[in-house]
Amino acid sequence: MMFKTENLKALIKGYSIVELMVALAVSAIVIAGTLAGYSVFASQYEVLNKRMEIDREVLGVISLIQKDVMMAGFKSHRSTNGMNPGDVLKKTSATDFSMVFDTQEKEGDPVVRQLVRYSLGPGYTSADGGEIRNKLYRDLRDCDTPTSGCSLANSTSRYSAGGQGEVIMDKIHTFEVTFLNTKSSGKYSGISQIVKINLTVAASRKVQGASGWITKNFKFVSRAKNVSLLE
Repeated sequence: MMFKTENLKALIKGYSIVELMVALAVSAIVIAGTLAGYSVFASQYEVLNKRMEIDREVLGVISLIQKDVMMAGFKSHRSTNGMNPGDVLKKTSATDFSMVFDTQEKEGDPVVRQLVRYSLGPGYTSADGGEIRNKLYRDLRDCDTPTSGCSLANSTSRYSAGGQGEVIMDKIHTFEVTFLNTKSSGKYSGISQIVKINLTVAASRKVQGASGWITKNFKFVSRAKNVSLLE
């Protein structure tokens, strides 16, 4: 069977330049849309990742604060030293509070009286973005003369650098302490049983494409569990 020249030309006919340009334009639009969608997804994933990072860090600090407050005012039956009510749970300022309790670090060790202080350090300028931030300190101190009370003046810190103890959290925007449920009578009259904390923390760095710093706010309460305070 023989093909005519006209039929052969029709069989081997390719795309015209117009058709190729239309195909390229459509492909470019599809690729651009895909890239834009990927950028949005990547930015959202980074924001979510930073929020989870903040959660992990803050939850550990919340657990530590609640554990310390729970011990406030605890007096071991093995200790002959009286507990000064004014030292049990004390708020120096809206960003500085402390508690005193007896503890035994390990089996066989003597009972010692300690003071734990949480305080907000001075503000500093972040290298990434120039924001003003703060550091939260935890100071663990041994009481020098438990028989006469325990305060910053008569206790010795286990840390030397900075004067406020060790940094347990950075990138803080807000740290506000409120004392609640104050006892109205008894030995611990005037002493609060509950500590309420308002804490706002920023992510470790800015997220590309985000409108500003990624921050999360946490509000939590810590309750002293010492029987004497709960009477």
